Amino acid sequence: DCTNPIVIANVANWCSQTGAYTNVSATPSLYNAASCFGTTQNDVWFAFTPQATDVTITIRGATQQSPGGTLQDPQVALYFGTCGGTLNELECASSAGNFNVAEVYEGGLFVGSTYLIRVQGAAGQTGTFQLCINNYNPPVAPTSDCPQSSILCDKSPFVVQSVTGAGTDNLEMEDATCFFNGVPGIKESNSTWFVWTCSQSGTLEFTLTPLNGPDDLDFVVYRLPNGIGNCQGKEILRCMASGQSQGVNSAACLGPTGLRAGDPDISEDAGCSDPGDDAWLKPLDMIAGETYALVVNNFSLSGNGFSVEFGGTGEFLGPTAQFTTDPQAVCLGTPVQVIDASTFPIGGITKWNWSFGANAVPQIASGPGPHTVAFNTPGQQSVVLT
Repeated sequence: DCTNPIVIANVANWCSQTGAYTNVSATPSLYNAASCFGTTQNDVWFAFTPQATDVTITIRGATQQSPGGTLQDPQVALYFGTCGGTLNELECASSAGNFNVAEVYEGGLFVGSTYLIRVQGAAGQTGTFQLCINNYNPPVAPTSDCPQSSILCDKSPFVVQSVTGAGTDNLEMEDATCFFNGVPGIKESNSTWFVWTCSQSGTLEFTLTPLNGPDDLDFVVYRLPNGIGNCQGKEILRCMASGQSQGVNSAACLGPTGLRAGDPDISEDAGCSDPGDDAWLKPLDMIAGETYALVVNNFSLSGNGFSVEFGGTGEFLGPTAQFTTDPQAVCLGTPVQVIDASTFPIGGITKWNWSFGANAVPQIASGPGPHTVAFNTPGQQSVVLT
């Protein structure tokens, strides 16, 4: 129940085993039903402590593809507060249609504080389920045009909540020849663009996982010879268009896609009929100092987003974080100035969002600072700047 929740220790893009949790034989808690629950049924509780500002929580029950368990119509709610005291509901979601997946997203979390997750089945349904949690600091909201690509500063995983539209220039992917087979007309429909500069040479792997399981995600990886913000003369390094083609779906080419070790292909054409088509391509060999771009296009037109997880030995160039306090010794309840001395070698920082924690005064701030803060509880304090 709420007073003895299951603690989730790993919050960085973690999923439990299939069917790891169940609400069978669970009893209704004494708290009022969450806003989307209707009534309190056989609910179970989890707790986690975020290490970053944003979180996406997914409950997978009896899904048609890759079932997470047997639970029909799962429901999930996210809370902040104290069990036995005041709990504030932050988000609530019920499974839509017959997909048997419920998902919530919340930003602006207080790093180091405890949050609670509540799961049940609609109308008293019980069964097993899988819980996935991804806690991350999001990049700048991605755009649908290459020159305004969202800059990635490291390889931390993140989630794009939705993808709609092709931006002001929907011809930016016309050089991607893998789309010509079976997909006539404009190639870019629901796209997001990302860009980064390599700081350490090495391989790059990544996994793109659609939030709506059967969606068809396509992607292209480019080298940008003129650097960030200039897409003239971009060079295609990887081109992935496998998946749905002319209304025909193939499970082998839908769902997760990306670059993974052991795959020999550098391009796959539209459809899923060529030998070796599996929606995966060979990892990229990045070179330090070179700039790369990734465009992800949701061909399924569902509007749903996707999660991104990076791997490989190469690294992205980002800011060097540096914080100081004045005075250096921070005492309970005594005001202290928090100063940002971070540097960013590939551009200027234009927006600052600070989080000092739930027990600080103030809890949040904006702008470069310095900011004067007082911490009202003893122990380690977390200060986050995004």
